Amino acid sequence: MTSAEALSAALAVLRRDELAAYTRMTDWLGRMTVGFDLPEESFVVRGGKDVLVLPEAPQPIEVKVRTDRDTVIALIDGDLQLLEAVEGRRLDLVADVSLMVPLARAARAFAEGTARARRVRPILEAYRQKCREHM
Repeated sequence: MTSAEALSAALAVLRRDELAAYTRMTDWLGRMTVGFDLPEESFVVRGGKDVLVLPEAPQPIEVKVRTDRDTVIALIDGDLQLLEAVEGRRLDLVADVSLMVPLARAARAFAEGTARARRVRPILEAYRQKCREHM
């Protein structure tokens, strides 16, 4: 399972099972486009009425994130905080400062919703397993 596939599956569960969190996330994300660059893959997340995970950006990328799967797993598991990841050079985030608050609030709504959505757990476990296979 790729990072993009795991994120797309988690978003689908969030939309079905935790609609309030999904709606908060989409409200904060707006029409923002976030590009993710991992050693194994690149993809974008496009905000709007529905949040889409796409292989390429349909418009300019406003936020750029560069990291790796190990860091993603550590962030998901709470073993690493976002600021620690940035300070430790495990995650690079490039965006206009005006986008930081909406981006952080969208990420928080996603995290809170997926923490409550039980059907996200098998997706996360499949992603972890795939990460272990690539080690």
